[in-house]
Amino acid sequence: WREPDLLVLHIKRFHFSGEHFEKITTPVQVPLRELDIRSWIGGPTGGSCTAYDLYGVVCHRGGMSGGHYTSYCMNEGGKEPKWFKYNDDCVSIVDLEQELPEISKQCYVLFYRKQAFSSSNLINYSSL
Repeated sequence: WREPDLLVLHIKRFHFSGEHFEKITTPVQVPLRELDIRSWIGGPTGGSCTAYDLYGVVCHRGGMSGGHYTSYCMNEGGKEPKWFKYNDDCVSIVDLEQELPEISKQCYVLFYRKQAFSSSNLINYSSL
């Protein structure tokens, strides 16, 4: 076995109190780079890289009776990676560091990519 090349983390943001659902807005740490999962791996890592970099986020604003989803995604197509915010039909370039306070309270799904892909999967990802 080995750790995944792509890691998707789903944050529990809704709680059923026995009578109704409540939105959980507790801030979470969202590392942009160097998320190390070594302490959560039960077996041997075999010296492999367990560091991940963030490449996408889905956020939910609002509560159970109504809300709105937005997302962020990194584009590495140019000289320097750029973060884009997607809000319905509006797409804008953002500084993700400045967005982190809001993201930490509203993130719902985090997408991480392993810094060093497993050699057996490199050919599969070359077309992405």
